[in-house]
Amino acid sequence: MPLPGPAGGVAGGMPIVVLALYVLARGVNGLRLSPLAVVVGLYAIWLLASALWASSAGRVLTTLVSFFLSASYM
Repeated sequence: MPLPGPAGGVAGGMPIVVLALYVLARGVNGLRLSPLAVVVGLYAIWLLASALWASSAGRVLTTLVSFFLSASYM
């Protein structure tokens, strides 16, 4: 069950902040590249490219934000 109100936004943004701090502290070389990360990256590129032909840019943005929040928990 998602957290109501502003608490949900804070809880959703926490993994992105943690990931950013990790990259700042250890650099990009500290992250391991796995086959799953490659698939996730290719899917992110597909989502970005879909904005070119999507009828609703707002839905693409919503899906993209949801994707990045989900990916940050991985």
